[in-house]
Amino acid sequence: MIKFALAGLWLCIAALGAAFYAAQEKPAVAETGEPAKPVVKLDTLKTEIISVPLVRNSAVQGYMLARLAFTIEAGKAAKLQVPPDLLLTDEVYTWAYGHPPFDLKAPKPVDVEAFRAGVRESVNKRVGEELLHDVLIEQIDFLSKDEIRDNAIRRRTSKPKTDDAESGGGHKVASPDAHF
Repeated sequence: MIKFALAGLWLCIAALGAAFYAAQEKPAVAETGEPAKPVVKLDTLKTEIISVPLVRNSAVQGYMLARLAFTIEAGKAAKLQVPPDLLLTDEVYTWAYGHPPFDLKAPKPVDVEAFRAGVRESVNKRVGEELLHDVLIEQIDFLSKDEIRDNAIRRRTSKPKTDDAESGGGHKVASPDAHF
């Protein structure tokens, strides 16, 4: 019984000591002279896959496929007249056409940081306030026309065939578990 009483007394002393220490540290932070920044709750929203055609010499050379996420202050998205993911999609198109670093014939590294910062700053400038805090890249792919054509041909040739007898006549019907 004495062990339980001593353990309880020790826990009370440790809790009081921790509370006293925390109370002493709070003024030390406030004395730095810098105003305390308020904690801002951010929401993370994702876009659908954005497909930007890469046009060079008046012809589509390929596509940039991007899936992005962005952080925005909680509640600000609902106040906008235009959905923020639509603004982000528009700025990705604007950035891709205004900064044509994507040459699929002679690929070179893309400055991802410049892409993220450029899109974020463009959206914030457009709405007149700091709407987007960060643009996050979930996926970026560059596909040439040839790669897209090869993938389409592979999909067409891998479709399962069915018998006329199974489909009930002259119409061919794929099985329900077929993947296209």
